[in-house]
Order: sequence, then C-alpha cells, then structure tokens
Amino acid sequence: ALPISQLLSRMQAVNVLVRKLSRFLFDARKLRAQMEAEDSKKEYSKAAHTLHELESVLQESKLESIDALRLEVIWIRETGMRVRRQADEDLRNGLRQNNQLALGGALQVFFNLQCLWPQLEKVLVEMHDEFAHGALPAGPSFQQALEVNLQLLMAHTHRIFNLDELIRTKTDPVTHRSFSDVLEAEGVGSLMSYFWAKATAT
Repeated sequence: ALPISQLLSRMQAVNVLVRKLSRFLFDARKLRAQMEAEDSKKEYSKAAHTLHELESVLQESKLESIDALRLEVIWIRETGMRVRRQADEDLRNGLRQNNQLALGGALQVFFNLQCLWPQLEKVLVEMHDEFAHGALPAGPSFQQALEVNLQLLMAHTHRIFNLDELIRTKTDPVTHRSFSDVLEAEGVGSLMSYFWAKATAT
C-alpha cells in the first residue's frame, strides 16, 4: 500500500486536474457560443479573450493528451487561427481605408490574445520593407522613381500616424490598461517614432 502522504499528493493532483478540466470545458462551450453568434465578427474580441484562456491551459497542462478532448483541442487550435487571420485582415484593411472601427476591433483582439506588439511590429516591418525595396535606378528615370518612393513613404507614414493616435486613445474595458502601456512595456514609445527611425536609416 502507498503511504498516506503519497495518496494525499495524488488526490491533490487529481483534484487540480479535474478543476482545470472543468474550467477548460466551460471556456470551450463559451468560445463556441461566441463564434456561433449571429454576427460572430462582433464577438471576436470576446472570443479572443476566451481563446487566450484556453490556449494558456493547453500550454501549461497535458489536457490535449486526453483522447476525449482531442477533437475539442483541434477545434480550438483552428479557431485560434481563424480569429487571428480575421484580426490581421481587419488591421490591414483598416490601415488602407482608415477604418477606425476595423482597426479598433483588430487591436482589441490582439490585446486580448496578448500579442499586440508582435502583430503591430510585423505590419510595420512589412510597410518599411515595401518602401525600402523600391527601385531607385540611376539615370533619367531616377527622379520619377524617387517621387514614387517618397509618395509611398508619405502614405505609410500617414497610416501609421493615424494608427498611433488611435492606440493612444484606446483602453481595455476589462483591465483598464491603455494600449500604449503595452507598447511602452516593449520599449516602444510610439509607432510613428519606431517606423520613422527605420525609414530614415534606410
């Protein structure tokens, strides 16, 4: 027979696992309801918060090794990709069209998934690379190529300025943390300064 201390330890471990499993199933049901809402796009920011909770549980536990949960875990992974893809699309379209509603929704999703800066950095790097790779051939076509290059830089700068201003006004309604605090924690005072430093260096 096992010593009492080992039995108690195992009972405690089982108890913790049952609590995690119960919470996981509750959040999984909530995520399904959010994703199956009549206008699921409106629920994306709420779904992102629930999704982050589920992904955190999966990362710190071995629930996905439980056969009965395998299909649920696959659905959660696929839903995570879907939510991220939609938010990325909204962010890019919002930047191009200066659509504050689309931008605000995308920013909230990435904030809730706790990947706000990595996503913004990815977009800024792509915009910088588009500008940096613009051809500037020597000769008679140089002036025209330079003008096209500078127009692209101005367009990108204008979009980033508007995005930066929006971020300064946004605060998470649940935690009351401002979005600009998230960037400052990463050493980024403003998107405009970050982009402009890279553009001028180029």
